[in-house]
Amino acid sequence: MDFNKEIKKSIVNLNAGVDLVQSIANIRDFLTEQETREFTIQENGLESLLQIFETSTDGNIKSLILRAFYNLSIHDQIMLHLEKINGFLRMPAVFIQSDMAIKNEIITIWRWFLGRNQKARVQAATKELFDCLLYFMKQTTATSLDAAGIILYLSGYLSDLEGVRYAMTSVLIPHMAYSKVGVLEILIDSSSIDSSRPILLEMGTSALVTPFIKSENSDTAFVSCLILALLSSSEKNESDTTGSNPTPPLVITKVLDTLNKFATTSANSIYPFDSTLEIDCFMILIAIRSLATNEANLKELINQGIVSSLVTFIVNRKDLLETSVLTIEKVH
Repeated sequence: MDFNKEIKKSIVNLNAGVDLVQSIANIRDFLTEQETREFTIQENGLESLLQIFETSTDGNIKSLILRAFYNLSIHDQIMLHLEKINGFLRMPAVFIQSDMAIKNEIITIWRWFLGRNQKARVQAATKELFDCLLYFMKQTTATSLDAAGIILYLSGYLSDLEGVRYAMTSVLIPHMAYSKVGVLEILIDSSSIDSSRPILLEMGTSALVTPFIKSENSDTAFVSCLILALLSSSEKNESDTTGSNPTPPLVITKVLDTLNKFATTSANSIYPFDSTLEIDCFMILIAIRSLATNEANLKELINQGIVSSLVTFIVNRKDLLETSVLTIEKVH
């Protein structure tokens, strides 16, 4: 097959609005594969997707393109080019300018995308978007949780914490009663964002999830423990000799058990809540790094065998070291 010819054809069809769904899928696939990625970028395949995302009045088409960007966000080359063509500024502009129906259709996938991409969060964190999200959150119930989640993801870059407080107290906390999995998904993503952690603690996140670390539901207990572990690096207590609050030993046990699972199996991720949430090894290592910044937690990590677990992981999982080695070095 002449891939270059097929790439050009798909981009022409996309720009002409011909068989949009298939054209989007073709370009996504060409960008996914290493051997066709660079040529697709050179032929403005990313720019074409972005232009259709901006101009289409069909919420389904916008969602398909946004999902493609989300799936492609694991590739640094693509994200660097997307930044180069101002994609991280153009996406929030589309959300702001869209009507309520389209906002409802695209906000969940956009939240996933922002949760995965730090540069996209930095460039999205404007007062205009914040005001838009606040208004949107108060007008809808269907996707208000997603809007609250984005506000938490961006909270470290926002000066007005009253809106963040509203997202927490009026949306996330009430949702715990009937959408606990959705709330925990948002809290675990936002807890892994360095700039958001201090805000989450200020908003009472630790107190919110601590009751669930002993839940009879093993997934709820694990995710709650992981959230507390991620938050631990920002947990301050000036009256304590170490300057911070120690984390319950159960939390450390759950995190190390998961590291051992990665170290002794071929798993790349685990999927709590019937696969509605993905936890990869990198997030576990971030949690360990967070725990290790606290003197009491570091002692507990050592007592529970962190050194042996890391050695086993390094020996057995060379396949994961390319993406995880920097985090391991920080843990040491």
